Amino acid sequence: MFSVGILYSVQHFLTTLEKNSQSAFQINESFQLYYVATIEQVVNTSLENEWVILENGMYKLTTKSKEVLSAKGYEKRLRIQLKHMIETLKPTWFSLFHRGRKEAIRYFPPEVLQCFDEADLLYSYNSDVIEWWDYLSSFSRKNMEDNKLIIGRQGERLSVIYEKNRTGFDANWVSVESNLLGYDILSRKSSTCDEKLKIEVKSTKSLESGKFNFYLTRNEWDLAINSINHIFHFWILEENPKLYVYNSTELKDYIPVDNKNGKWQLAKIKINKMELEQKCRFSPTIKTVK
Repeated sequence: MFSVGILYSVQHFLTTLEKNSQSAFQINESFQLYYVATIEQVVNTSLENEWVILENGMYKLTTKSKEVLSAKGYEKRLRIQLKHMIETLKPTWFSLFHRGRKEAIRYFPPEVLQCFDEADLLYSYNSDVIEWWDYLSSFSRKNMEDNKLIIGRQGERLSVIYEKNRTGFDANWVSVESNLLGYDILSRKSSTCDEKLKIEVKSTKSLESGKFNFYLTRNEWDLAINSINHIFHFWILEENPKLYVYNSTELKDYIPVDNKNGKWQLAKIKINKMELEQKCRFSPTIKTVK
């Protein structure tokens, strides 16, 4: 879809519909090419990005298409089209937008680069161009945070299942109700000991420079070192997720140290697989998550 020819053809298609709504039958029977793209490419791209809807056999414009048409000139219309497509499709290279323009465009496929060039988004410092990049950079960050939340919840759910198997009792998934407590799961020490056990859950899916990364806040750490019964669940969410359990003593070497008037608030903990295997107390595998 990220083709200059297709997107320009879509602009012509939307302009035609603005002047005269047409049936799907009329469009499909009357055209093989629409401007420089096939009618199939034009229609599918328009439907996929919600620039048109098919209603009672008629192609009709949407709020999104009216936003495209309200812009003056092909270049500005193309910018709006690209914004809509990125919001809808969330292509893999979109995750790099938060790093800045120069860093992001290094990974663009050639056809995407051409679209951005035609839209004058690659080198211009005009205020509307900067606003375009800033908007999608914020959208990229939000998308990343949403993904982190999903990954985090997957690990927490696995911990709830694991604790039920370990103790025979249901654990309390407290982070669903509040994220201010400094831990995620409230369980018990064992099947025979009902002393409360606080569990902070960390999850990750991918390696970075050969290591798994986990993030720990100052509040989470302060609670851990001041609690009698507190452990950390580290989940590696591979095909068969694996759990590594640490207490605060075992984790201490990974925690930053305050210096003079500087105090850390967020720690990035990097642990390779060998370190995990050496320091963890057990490493069960759970194959299914319900």
